[in-house]
Amino acid sequence: MAISKLFIRVLLFFIFCGIAHATVCRLPGLNGFNESQIRGEKFIRSTTSNLKDVSLYIELTENGPWYHSNYITPGFEHPTKIGREDIYDAQRAYNNIAITQEILDKDSSIIGRLEKAYEENSTIYVDQSVLNSDGTSKIDFGRAKNLIAVDGKTGKQLSEIVKIDRTLGRKTLLTGRALGCCFFVFPPHFLKTLVAQLRSKLFNSKNVNIVSLVKDSATARAFKESKFLSKNVKQPDGLETKVALRNQIKDSRGKTLIVVGHVEGKKFVTRDEAGNMVFDYDVADLHTLAKKNNVQLIALGCETAKNVDLATTGSGVVKKFNTVDAVSNLEAAFSSSKNYAEFFENLTSPDLMFVAGETFLSKSPEAIAKVSIFSRIKGSVSKRIQVGAAYLLGRGSKINFSKPTKMVAGQELTESERLKIILEKLTGETR
Repeated sequence: MAISKLFIRVLLFFIFCGIAHATVCRLPGLNGFNESQIRGEKFIRSTTSNLKDVSLYIELTENGPWYHSNYITPGFEHPTKIGREDIYDAQRAYNNIAITQEILDKDSSIIGRLEKAYEENSTIYVDQSVLNSDGTSKIDFGRAKNLIAVDGKTGKQLSEIVKIDRTLGRKTLLTGRALGCCFFVFPPHFLKTLVAQLRSKLFNSKNVNIVSLVKDSATARAFKESKFLSKNVKQPDGLETKVALRNQIKDSRGKTLIVVGHVEGKKFVTRDEAGNMVFDYDVADLHTLAKKNNVQLIALGCETAKNVDLATTGSGVVKKFNTVDAVSNLEAAFSSSKNYAEFFENLTSPDLMFVAGETFLSKSPEAIAKVSIFSRIKGSVSKRIQVGAAYLLGRGSKINFSKPTKMVAGQELTESERLKIILEKLTGETR
C-alpha cells in the first residue's frame, strides 16, 4: 500500500476530560462514540503492542465507521480507536491504528510489515451493521483472513466469516459456515435463522422433483441406476425447449424442484453429443419463475454463486463440480434426510459447495386453517378465556402454535391437549 494512502491526523482533545474530537484517537475515548466503545470492549479485552496480536472491532454508526482496537501504539497509554471519518478500507484503518507519522518517518519499511500482519495475524470482529443482505460489505477487508461476524448489541459472536471470491466486477461474498463443511449462509448474521428454518422444513422425497439438463450418458446412467432418484428425475430428452422447462416448474407448485445442469456464464446450457446448443435458460429468470409459482428451486450449476446475481437467485454453487458426483450426493441426501438442514448437509461436499441467503427459501404456504383455543375458567359455567391459537399449514409443514396466554385461574394447556382441541375443531367434532 502506498504511503500516500495513510491517513494520519493531529488529535484535537479536551485537556481535562481526555476525550478526543478528531479521528485517530489514542486517548481513553472519542466524543460521540461512547456506546460504540462499550460494544467494542465486549470483544476487545486484553491490550497489546505486538502487531501479531492485534484485534479490531468494526461497526457502522450514524457518524461513520467505528474502529476499536486493542493495540497501544508505542509512546501512548491507551488502545487506538478511529471514528468520525469516512475510512471504508480496513487495511488503511489498521495502518493508522498501528503507527504515527513520527514512526513512519523513522522507518518507511514498516508498511510492508503492517500489510503482512493485517492479512495473517489480525482478528477482526465485524458487527452486522457493516454487512449487507446480499452478502457484501460496506467495508473493504482486503486480504484479511480472520474475520468473525458479531452482534455488538448482545456481545455474541455469530460466525466465522468465509470469503468467497467472485467474478470481476462483483464484490467478495462474505458468508458463514452453517452446515457441515460446505453449506454457507449470507449474510453471516442470518445463519442461525436460516438453519432453524431449514430444520423446521420437513423433507419428503415425494414432494421433490428433479430436472436434469445434462445429456452426457454417464450422468443419465447415474440417475437411472439410483434407487431414490430414478422415480423423481426428468431427463433432458423430454426438456428440449424452454416451454417444457417452464411447464415443469409450473407442475412443481408447492414442491421443491432441483435442477442439475451445465452453466455457461449466467445461463443453464443444454448441448447435444456433437456440442451443439439445444437450448439455454437464464439462471436468474429460472429462479424468478419458480418464486412466482411457489416452487422451492435448488439450482445445481457450476459457479452460479460467482457469476449470477444472488440478490435474485438467493443461492448458488461456489465451484465447478462433476454432475455424476452430484448425483451421488443427491442419492445420499434423499436416502437419509429428515429435514432440509440434513438434506443440505448430506448434499454438499468440498466439491459441491452451496451458498444461500435471506431470499433463498420460498414463501411458506398460506394457512389453510386458523383455530383459536379457549378454555373454561375454573369455577365458571360460561366464561371462557383464549389460551392460544394455531395455524395448520400446507403440505410438509408443522402445526405452529402461538404462545398461550396464562389463564386467570388454572394452568396452561399442554401441547397434547391443545393438539387434541385443534384436531377436533378441524374434523368438526367440536365440544
